[in-house]
Amino acid sequence: MDEVGKFKELKRETDALSDKKIRIEERYNNEKKLLEELIKKITAKGYDPKKLSELKIQKMEELKNLLESLEKQVEETKEKLNKIEV
Repeated sequence: MDEVGKFKELKRETDALSDKKIRIEERYNNEKKLLEELIKKITAKGYDPKKLSELKIQKMEELKNLLESLEKQVEETKEKLNKIEV
C-alpha cells in the first residue's frame, strides 16, 4: 500500500473512531441526565440517595415485622375459628 492509500485508510479509521467517540459521549450524557433526574425524584420524596441501601435494609426489616405480625394474627384467627366450629 502506498502512502496515499495508507493515509486514506488511517483517515477512515480516524473518522470511524471519532464517530464512535461521539456516540459514546452522547450515551454517557443521556445516562448522566437520567441519573440526575432519578436523584432529583428520590430527593423530592425526602430520601437521601446516598443512604438508599440503608433505607432498603430498614424497609425490609419493617416488612418482615409486618409479615410476622400478620402471620400471627392469621394463626390466632384460625385457632379461634377452629374452636367455634368444634
